Amino acid sequence: MTESQIAYVIDDDEAVRHSLATLISVLGHGTESYESAEQFLEDFCPDWTGVLFVDLRLPGISGRELIEKITAAGTKLKIVLMTGHAASDSLVWTDAHSVLVLEKPFAVTQLKELFSR
Repeated sequence: MTESQIAYVIDDDEAVRHSLATLISVLGHGTESYESAEQFLEDFCPDWTGVLFVDLRLPGISGRELIEKITAAGTKLKIVLMTGHAASDSLVWTDAHSVLVLEKPFAVTQLKELFSR
């Protein structure tokens, strides 16, 4: 994601959601924020491009379940699964989509690196 694109942020913690959206905006990218996977799915279009930041543990539909739903729909979004419970940054694979896992809290340098890919 080398040019300015939209980043979609889904986290039920308002402080995390706001902080991440602010950091992404400072890096020059637009943001759309959602407090739940259900709220995001109301707007979601498989043709959207950009990057999706989604918390692993959400009330209702979890981050993992959301990823399964949107990859089945053929999403073009790059996906970052955020968790406070990962051992380290790693790459996981779904059937046809790679998902970057970032452990919270993560550094601004990690965001810059992600957006420069």
